[in-house]
Amino acid sequence: ELLERLRTDVLGNADAPKTRHNFAAMTGTAIAELVGQLNKELAVRADGQESPAITELRDIQQRMMDLRRRSTRWQTLLSDEMTDLVADLEYDLRDRTRKIVRELDAAFDESDPLKVWDEFESWLAESLTEAAETNYRWLVERSWWVADRVAEFFPERKDVVPDSIFPAVADLDPGDPNMPKMDKFKPGQWIFTGLRGSYGGVLMFGLITSLAGLPLINPISVGAGMALGGKSIGEEGE
Repeated sequence: ELLERLRTDVLGNADAPKTRHNFAAMTGTAIAELVGQLNKELAVRADGQESPAITELRDIQQRMMDLRRRSTRWQTLLSDEMTDLVADLEYDLRDRTRKIVRELDAAFDESDPLKVWDEFESWLAESLTEAAETNYRWLVERSWWVADRVAEFFPERKDVVPDSIFPAVADLDPGDPNMPKMDKFKPGQWIFTGLRGSYGGVLMFGLITSLAGLPLINPISVGAGMALGGKSIGEEGE
């Protein structure tokens, strides 16, 4: 019944000039009453002190300005610090990995990975795991440091920072390095590599000796071809 009354008697007569005039008059009266009360509250006291309403209003305004200033500063700080953190972590991990690769290259210059793989695998797994764990611990420490710096902008809300957001290092699975696939150097590959290497020697020395009147295929060019072919076989086998 109430909704029906509002639809017919109130909403139905909303466009009538008298209704609009009454609404304007009532609104003006209400606003005048509110303004009058506020003016009394905000008026300066006779003793020169501000009223409680003025003091509260200025405190709220100051808090709003502080929050607005903090909102800009903490976002800028977080963005800058995370950019630096990612760059530092990537550089640290690359540097640690490069050291491992240098040691790896030095070891393989003197030994065959196929023969020393068992011993090498454990060393490689340990080295890579240690590098990753150290890098990960640095990530955790730096992230908490950044979180604490951001939380300083909101001293009354420090309790919202969670206790832990990172998995423990022990829960990380480093995986195992896979042994490289190495094929044996078969006789057919020897012959092909030898022919490929000797061809250049025979042709080059044959052309040089041909200037002295010797044929393209002669003992000198054949000997040079055999020497270069043997060298190619040795390099390919290595």
